[in-house]
Amino acid sequence: MRAGEHIAEFRPERSEEFGRWVNASGQWLRQQEFAEFLQDNSVDIVQPDAATVLEVARELTAKKSVQFRSGVSLKDGTTQFTYDESLTTGGGAKGHLEVPEKFTIQIPIHAHGGSYSVPARLRYRIEDGGRLMFRFDLVQFHKLLEVVNSELLATVKAASKCEVLLATLG
Repeated sequence: MRAGEHIAEFRPERSEEFGRWVNASGQWLRQQEFAEFLQDNSVDIVQPDAATVLEVARELTAKKSVQFRSGVSLKDGTTQFTYDESLTTGGGAKGHLEVPEKFTIQIPIHAHGGSYSVPARLRYRIEDGGRLMFRFDLVQFHKLLEVVNSELLATVKAASKCEVLLATLG
């Protein structure tokens, strides 16, 4: 760096909401843990409404059944195996509960910044022992971060009226 030159460094702070959702994304949680997470963060859920998603987390019941058959041909000694696994779900006030495949949250990425819509896929499974587990995955979240970082860079350039030579936004 030559005399008279200055370097300004800007590291935007991530929002608390960003941290909570990103840290929980992709993690399998027990039904109660998942319901508590959704209840604590229900203000961020916009589509379907938070009450619908929370009802799924609290009320869903699932039963897995397995049917196994085998047969042996006495004529040529060949063996045939058939394995069928089915999952039956229920719950809710009327015994039927529709599980949404996706839900959408609205959160700020940076502290004191604007909010963005983030789609999430909802998944559930039954573990050995019959325990119901839930998870969600933020969909294409890295693409949203690219957009948000580009917008932030443009804002910094415009407000500072300086040429940004190198920018690393994380």
